Amino acid sequence: MSDKKAEQLVNDASKKVNDTVNKAEKDVKSAAGKAEKDAKAAVDQAENTAEKLAEEARSAANKVSDFVQKEAEEIEERAKEAGKSVSKAFSKTSDAVQAKWAKFSSRPSCWVPVLSAINIAVLGAAGYFGYQNRSKIESADRRIVAAAAVGIATLLGGEGYLAVTTAKKQGRK
Repeated sequence: MSDKKAEQLVNDASKKVNDTVNKAEKDVKSAAGKAEKDAKAAVDQAENTAEKLAEEARSAANKVSDFVQKEAEEIEERAKEAGKSVSKAFSKTSDAVQAKWAKFSSRPSCWVPVLSAINIAVLGAAGYFGYQNRSKIESADRRIVAAAAVGIATLLGGEGYLAVTTAKKQGRK
């Protein structure tokens, strides 16, 4: 081959290589630009999605807050009503107890069963104490027997005196 042909072939090959390199550079720049645009679009879309999700979360939080606040107010109202109900019940019970006490204390005839129960309890306790300690108490120990008799007589006498004086104050005989 001649030098001219060889030179021509080298020039053609060089031109083709340069064209291919230029085209490759162009394709790389184009792909990089497209990738950049796609990345920006993806970032924008992600930001929009994040904003939407954040707004939905705020909305849900507000709904939950409103619900909790309403429930708290309802519970507070129920507690107030329950407090009023308990107060009324206590007041009624207190009034009933006071009425019963006034009726009981104004009628000495009502005292007889109560005083009888007290007297039976005192006598029973004294008898039980004597029975439990029978080995310690000597049969001739008159001081214990006398003390018990005086105590019981004093209690019965005090009860009788109180009943009579109260009946006289109330105008009864």
